[in-house]
Amino acid sequence: MGSTAAAGSRVEAVSTGQGVKSSDADPWYEALKRLVGAAVDDPAVADEAVRRLRAGLLTVRDMRLVLLGTAHLPGWQPVRRAVIDVLAGDVEQARHVLVTHTQVEVLPPPRYDEVPPEHGDSGAVFAAVVGPVGEQVTGPVRQARTGREAKDRAALALLAGLAGVGLPGQEPDRGEAAGHLVLPGMLTEVFEHRLLRALSAGRGPGPELAEEALRRAGTGRLRHRDLYLLLLTARGKEWTRTRTAALRRAAAMPPAPARLLHWYAEQHGDGDGHGLFYEEEPDSAGGRHRVRARLRAERTWTGPERTAWSRGTAKHYACCALLAELAGLPEPAPQVEDRRAEAVRITVPAQGQDPVKTLNKHYQRESITKPESTLRVLGPRVECTYRCRHRDSDLQVQATAVGPDKNAARGAAALKLLRKLASIDAADSADTVDSAATLGIPGALGIPDAIGAARHGADGPRSVGAGPVAMPATPSPAQLHEAVAAGCPVSFVPAQGSGPAVWWVRDSGSRSRVLPVTGLYAPLADGLPAVHLAGDGADPTVVFWQRAVHIALQLVRARLIHPALDERGYAVWRVGPVPADAEAALTALAAVAPPGAVLPGAGLSGAGLSDPGAAARQALLACCDAVADALVRTPAAVLCGAGPWTAPVAGPVDAGTRGRVRGWLDDVEDLVDGGPAPQLVLRIQPPGDEQAAAGRLTADLHLAPAGSASTGSVSTDSATTDSASPDSVPDGPGEVAAARVWSGAARVGGEGADTVRPRVRRVLRRAARLNPALDPLAALAGEEHPRQCVLHSRSIAALLEQEAELADAGIRVVWPERLRTALSAAAVVGTPDGEKETGPGRATGERSRFSVTALLDFRWQVALDGSDLSEEEMDALAEAARPLVRIRGQWVLADPVLQRRARHRLLGRLPGTQALTAALTGTVAVAGDTVACRPAGPLADMIGVLRQGEHHHEAVPVPAGLTATLRGYQQRALTWLAHTTRLGFGALLADDMGLGKTLTALAFTLHHQRRSPGPALVICPASLVATWCREAARFAPHLPVVAYHGAERTLEAVTDTTLVVTTYDLLRRDAARLAEHNWGLVVADEAQHAKNPASATARRLRALPSTTRLALTGTPVENNLSELWALLDWTNPGLFGPLTVFRSRWANAAEKNPDGVEAAELGRVVAPFLLRRRKTDPGIAPELPAKIDRPRPVQLTTEQAGLYEAVVRETLRQIQDARGIERSGLVFKLLTALKQITNHPAHYLREQPPTSSESPAFTARSAKTAALVDLLETIRARDEAALVFTSYVAMGRLLTAHLTHLGHDPLFLHGATPLAERTRMVDAFQAGRHPVMVLSLKAAGTGLTLTRAAHVVHYDRSWNAAVEDQATDRAHRIGQHRTVTVHRLITRHTVEDRIDELLARKRTLASAVLTGGDQALTRLTDRELADLVALGEHR
Repeated sequence: MGSTAAAGSRVEAVSTGQGVKSSDADPWYEALKRLVGAAVDDPAVADEAVRRLRAGLLTVRDMRLVLLGTAHLPGWQPVRRAVIDVLAGDVEQARHVLVTHTQVEVLPPPRYDEVPPEHGDSGAVFAAVVGPVGEQVTGPVRQARTGREAKDRAALALLAGLAGVGLPGQEPDRGEAAGHLVLPGMLTEVFEHRLLRALSAGRGPGPELAEEALRRAGTGRLRHRDLYLLLLTARGKEWTRTRTAALRRAAAMPPAPARLLHWYAEQHGDGDGHGLFYEEEPDSAGGRHRVRARLRAERTWTGPERTAWSRGTAKHYACCALLAELAGLPEPAPQVEDRRAEAVRITVPAQGQDPVKTLNKHYQRESITKPESTLRVLGPRVECTYRCRHRDSDLQVQATAVGPDKNAARGAAALKLLRKLASIDAADSADTVDSAATLGIPGALGIPDAIGAARHGADGPRSVGAGPVAMPATPSPAQLHEAVAAGCPVSFVPAQGSGPAVWWVRDSGSRSRVLPVTGLYAPLADGLPAVHLAGDGADPTVVFWQRAVHIALQLVRARLIHPALDERGYAVWRVGPVPADAEAALTALAAVAPPGAVLPGAGLSGAGLSDPGAAARQALLACCDAVADALVRTPAAVLCGAGPWTAPVAGPVDAGTRGRVRGWLDDVEDLVDGGPAPQLVLRIQPPGDEQAAAGRLTADLHLAPAGSASTGSVSTDSATTDSASPDSVPDGPGEVAAARVWSGAARVGGEGADTVRPRVRRVLRRAARLNPALDPLAALAGEEHPRQCVLHSRSIAALLEQEAELADAGIRVVWPERLRTALSAAAVVGTPDGEKETGPGRATGERSRFSVTALLDFRWQVALDGSDLSEEEMDALAEAARPLVRIRGQWVLADPVLQRRARHRLLGRLPGTQALTAALTGTVAVAGDTVACRPAGPLADMIGVLRQGEHHHEAVPVPAGLTATLRGYQQRALTWLAHTTRLGFGALLADDMGLGKTLTALAFTLHHQRRSPGPALVICPASLVATWCREAARFAPHLPVVAYHGAERTLEAVTDTTLVVTTYDLLRRDAARLAEHNWGLVVADEAQHAKNPASATARRLRALPSTTRLALTGTPVENNLSELWALLDWTNPGLFGPLTVFRSRWANAAEKNPDGVEAAELGRVVAPFLLRRRKTDPGIAPELPAKIDRPRPVQLTTEQAGLYEAVVRETLRQIQDARGIERSGLVFKLLTALKQITNHPAHYLREQPPTSSESPAFTARSAKTAALVDLLETIRARDEAALVFTSYVAMGRLLTAHLTHLGHDPLFLHGATPLAERTRMVDAFQAGRHPVMVLSLKAAGTGLTLTRAAHVVHYDRSWNAAVEDQATDRAHRIGQHRTVTVHRLITRHTVEDRIDELLARKRTLASAVLTGGDQALTRLTDRELADLVALGEHR
């Protein structure tokens, strides 16, 4: 096979797992292993170990190598000490390190020897022992309150001794490093490293390596990987002794030889046919198996034939022989005993078990050959045939069955085949004498061991090579009756582990020898008759349990039982609610429990307590529960349904079922308990330096009446807390320390300890389910008097992370204030990379313009008491392995969430839009959670300017070219516009109609042109072109103005100082010509014309190139918030995201609830870019007179009522049969018709205007017309003027003609009125030449100043309250000196009446409707629509 040097090329392949199956290597762990096996230190690896330790990334196996493998490296002494410090804070981990060491080294598990405590001391004392048999090392003894804690401390002390470092708080003795505890031999990693190095170098093992290999071979600690290297890689005489010992060890470790041969074939084979095969021949000499092993690799190897009674043993012998030949070594003597195998009988599966799996199990046991199946489809059914050979009889057996599908057919055929095989087994063994003897337990058995063996059988503890385990016999019912009658003592042992509850029957030897052995267990149900019917000669223990059984039977008979889940997660039945008389009987019985009736350490939660009465009472309750569980599980129980609570025996409940029923079972338990549990309060004591350094906290349990305390975590002032005594902590209302309740010194809600205790333990038990790390709560629940617990690092982290869940479970955590709240984390939005405060091409000191596409830093910032931590401090916090950390000389708690934020501080980059939104709202969404956010750097400066708004401390002076005097609010608006646009934003000025937005815009235009030269463009309705030109000439006479309007329109005279005024209609028609200019400022007056972002007007407006955009409107919202988005998105493109995002985040919720959180947040976001003042706001327009809103209800005339009912009846019949667009059209038609009827029958019937002679009859036909005529007569008598608005041009014509006949000489302004005529009409009305003006609401609702009118009449109602208000403001505006009265004509008990109520509800803070106007009415159901339009009083 060649020399060792020649084989060295394959060593690396083997070491890395090529050809030999191994787990994926962890680079860090591999580096640590190499260092452990080397003789040279590597400081970089040590530094990485410390970093991983601080970050909590050092695993148990890593800690093992650091502590036990670096003793020869002096530079690692601080690392080992740091690991011990961490383990001291979580002592349970020390035991895991020891267990991992024994598993890797193939050593016996760690042993803990109990040492008697010194005289007068209490608690448990243990020493940890580890190492090979005969060479074990014992650590220092350690004492603690419980055995578990003492074992944890002993494990830590042993590890510290092996690592050569002292425990925290203890300085190691001088010279300790030289005299520390030492384990014999090498670590596995060191052995492997040196073995690979020797093989790679092609040299011998050397004395030290050879000695270690021989030691490992002798104690069975050579792994398969080591065996492969020694037997099939190493060559040379110097290896012979070591390899011979390795071969002997492999021969004693089936199936090691077969596995090594498989590995060899995989590494050396060059085709698909490589591998290990066996040739078997029957032996006619009496049933022995003859086997030969054959290996196909780079060549074929055939070993000698070997025989054995067992097929498996024969194969093992054959593999040993072939392996010896392959290794070039003598074949070792058989190391595995060859004995006739016991016959394995074929079993038929019970109902519910899988026959196919049972069949395969018998094949694996070599009782049969591999089952072969064939399937055949027979119409709708499937036929399956199974075949196999019964090995003992050598008979070929087959079975066929039919089923509805393949699985059912296979199952039926497998079951049929198993029954045939079982019958063959039975026939073969008919003449065989059963020599199995009943096994007993010799001598007096200890209770736990005997019961454990009885319950678990082969699953219980067993020594290697110890042979069969003696099992206690189960007595027959007759033996039980006889034993009880003979006076044998009986004890009840509750269910524990996976075993059921049992009776423990003992025979001391002085009584009648009725038991086959000295102690037996009996299942609870089997022993019930014997205990229940015990006579006069029974032992006192039997009488005691007899009375307990009587009480249990009475509770079951009264149906006082309920299902539950026990501590093991098993489905059980329990008694309850227990009546007061039964409680008294159990208490009295517990007080007279005879010796031996209740066994100590029998698994009761109260066992081992100093109060024997409490332990006896728990045992009695456990017995009653067990009796109830046994009696429910009768064969008839399945009639109530199959499930874990009706199974023959109690068993575990799967996770899915447990999750579905857990809440219901808890409710049942609460109901049975008879009262609510008190509020539990965990008061955390302020830690001292020593306790905090160990990562531990002490929690005192306090109780308060149910429902009296607030939920959630609370912080208390640590200065008032006395950590020495829980009783000294100031209690909340009704709150008392649990210790005082258990001592009887206090009560909770008027209830004493006996009533409260089970409820408290129940709450603690349920809370412990939330997280495995909350085991201190589980331990507290197991105490008879829970009062205090010590929290380790993992439990502290769990408390911090699950405070809300604990509060829901009934436990409130109260932290020392400074400990819990000192640290905080906030999201911070910073500055985009490369952006400076002085942008290119700007004057020094000028602010940079904001870009929505900029990417800004987004990160977490942790602060201590509001002071930001440095990067180094946050790094230390992130790498802290415990929640308790010391920062700036102060102990604080860092919950897992905060540590994760400190560890992963950089959240990426936020686009400018998201960054600005986060900064303005003060919140941002991170991983689905809304957290606090604040800006930093230049962004913070910019947010400061935006938040000052119109009240900026740097007021902008009035431009020199403005000849008007600005009012105070106009001056503030100019300041706001200047600072907002200077930052690169557009603006939306949404002051009330009549507050002089035009003058403010002219002032800003002059200011903007002086700062950023460029032409300005004003786009407005056609009716306002003249107004803009006139206002500009009046207030800015030096500003060149071009009216781009009319047939001769041109832009040739436009310069950088020109103001161009055009219309929305021309914007659509001349978009290309207007887009040829780079506008420095674009002003959209009456910007609601572009409220639909999909309209042609909005698209053309967006296409205009402009530096700054200003929108003017008195109604920023008319129907819904999408209109507001359209205006804001034009002034600041992209700043508020797409419309879909805007609606999902804010608009939808704000429209439904204008007072909600989303509406308030939206207000904060848009406030810097939208300025809206009302005329009624204090200090805005104090000289403006009042406005009086006076509804004028009227009744339909007879003619109107008849038309109204007929239209409603006919149209509703059509709507019922219509769908989709057709239905919506009918609804609009109906509503329009009804409004026309309420106006006037002539309007609905499309009649011509009345003549002079027809005027009296025309007035009488409509209640509204009559009311209007009366009202105008009154106004004329007072020599005042009025505006009459209507939504319909046709109705306007009717009214104009009618009022002319009555001598009012009205004007009529509508959409078709030419611009010059409009101007003439406005001037004539303002001059007082016409007292009445009739106006079309749509055409005249904006852009007009009609302050001559003191009365505004809304003849019919608009669907939109904002449109009505805008029309009213034609008269109620700056320049008005008289009180304006608004008359709304409303026809009672009609659709107008309902709409008036609707509009009154829909007036919001923006004087706008936040839902869909008349569009919403089309979505009404038929019933809702009928109710809306029905004639009559609204119900």
